[in-house]
Amino acid sequence: MEKEEYVFQHKYILGLTSLWLYIPLVLNIYENGFTKYNFLLFTCCSISTIFWGYFFLGYFFHRLDNLFAGLLFIFLSYNSKNNNHYILNILTLIFYILAYYYHNKKNNDKVLLYHLLFRIIGYYWTLAIFSNITFNIFIIKTILMILYISKLSKNFEKIKNISGNNLEKNFIAYYNSGIIETLLIISGILFSQIILLEYKKLN
Repeated sequence: MEKEEYVFQHKYILGLTSLWLYIPLVLNIYENGFTKYNFLLFTCCSISTIFWGYFFLGYFFHRLDNLFAGLLFIFLSYNSKNNNHYILNILTLIFYILAYYYHNKKNNDKVLLYHLLFRIIGYYWTLAIFSNITFNIFIIKTILMILYISKLSKNFEKIKNISGNNLEKNFIAYYNSGIIETLLIISGILFSQIILLEYKKLN
């Protein structure tokens, strides 16, 4: 194979978890209407999903992904001044630095672990800034995301076993299927939360 298996594992899991940023995006539009900040979140989420699925490190989309992730980090940090979310800023930085450190050390398991940890923290941070979310709802969504990551890991093992030496050739097709499946899961989560919000309005 031209690329090692762990490269495609990281691409598959990190690319599809990027789509979870659509949850705070849609909730914010539902609660506040469309704003320029929604555009930032939409662009960050979309570019990350495109980069991880269809390109490799060093490509133009990699630079775009870093740029918009940085802009989102700055936006969240700035808005945390009024929301006391400094600890999320610090944790995101720590896990990002650890992921970068282990990337240089070529410890691929820890790279993925810390990359996912800073994504989970970033996911909650984005939810906290972009939508009105209680801690209990965050716990539920975090559990769902962890279960989803576990599912993606099992999916990839199946894909790897089915593809054999053709993993690189078949990856895009499996990734596209993963996007559809992920969007369906996210739609179900969003639908249930919007129903809950409407119910609270009536009571």
